[in-house]
Formats: sequence, C-alpha cells, structure tokens
Amino acid sequence: MFTKSLFTVCCIAVCYMLKAQPVSINSPDSNISKKATEAFAISFRNADSALQLSFEALRQAKEIKSLSAEANASNSIGWAYHHKGNFDSALVYLTSAHSLFLQEDSKEDVASVCLNLAEVYTKQNQLASAIGYLLQADSLSKRITMLTDIKRQLAIVYREAGDLPLSASYFKQAMDGFSTQQDYFRYVNTGVRLSILFRKMKLPDIILAIFNRCLFIAK
Repeated sequence: MFTKSLFTVCCIAVCYMLKAQPVSINSPDSNISKKATEAFAISFRNADSALQLSFEALRQAKEIKSLSAEANASNSIGWAYHHKGNFDSALVYLTSAHSLFLQEDSKEDVASVCLNLAEVYTKQNQLASAIGYLLQADSLSKRITMLTDIKRQLAIVYREAGDLPLSASYFKQAMDGFSTQQDYFRYVNTGVRLSILFRKMKLPDIILAIFNRCLFIAK
C-alpha cells in the first residue's frame, strides 16, 4: 500500500510530468522541435533555462519560417512563464501558439495548448475562460490520454466554479479513462478527489464504494 509521503511526492511529480506539450512530427527542422520540447520539460524545475532555450528555438523557427516550430517554441515559452508565475506573459505566448497551430490545422496540438491555457486561466481564477478552452480541447482530441487529462481538469475547474454534480461527472469519466489506460496510480488519485467532492455533497455511501475500489487497487 502507498505510504502517505510517497503518495504525496508521486502526486506532485505526476502533475508536472503530465502537462500537455504538442507532439507535432512534421517540423521542417527536428532540432528546433527537440529544443522546444526539452525547454518545455525543464520548465517546472528551471524556468529561466527553459526560457533561454525556448527563445532560441523561436528565433530559429522564424528564420526558417516554420509555423509549427514557431508554435512549439511559443508554447514552451508560455509554459516557462507560467512556472515563473508571470501569467500575463504566459497567456501571450500560449495564445500565439494556439493561433499558429490553428493555422497549421493541427488539432491535437491545438488541444494540447488549450489544456495549458486552461491551467493558466484556472490559476488566475478566470474559470469561464478555462472551461472554454477545455471544452475546445475536448472537441478536438482523439487521444485517450489527452481526453482523460481534459476530463480531469474539467472536473477540477467545475469544482472550483461550484458545480459539484458536473464536477463529479467529469471525475468519474477521468477515472474510467485512467482505468482503460491501466494508469492505476492516477485512478486512485482521482478517486480520492472524487471522494472528497462527494463528502461535500453529503453522499457517504458513494464515498465508501469509491474508497473500497481505490483501496483494492492501491494494495
């Protein structure tokens, strides 16, 4: 069974590791895409280095006039600013990435950036904007991993907005997605969140059922 400290550490690690980075494979310069992806990956632990790499990638992308590479670089810049707590700058670059990927008609990449935009708007307590981007992402993506993350984030945002029944519905959908992926750690993590939500809704019988399912998997 997970210890409390291990469970907490893993939760933090998963939150940072599973944020959305576009996955375009048609960039005319793979080195630029690789640099942007590397910058995105290190944003949470070294945002300044991530910005340096990302801006270099952006400059190179503009030199070769590659919209997809520019979009990837802009997304990484926005994500690094997000981790520095500079949300206004984050929104500028993430919105630019969103627009560029739309021009490229790269639906999965647009969905990825929507997820990142929603994260920033949620931290600014602009929940209507966050929900709008999440619903857009939900309508675009076909990947089960992405869709599950979207459902989970929608659950969190609707919970913050006070719509507990809708939040519970999305948490359940997220749990189904994690079960399908056999991602049992995130299944349990989401089940815990759902149980807390049902406690607020005063539904103890449902809490017990979820707790038993999660306890069985956690053993």
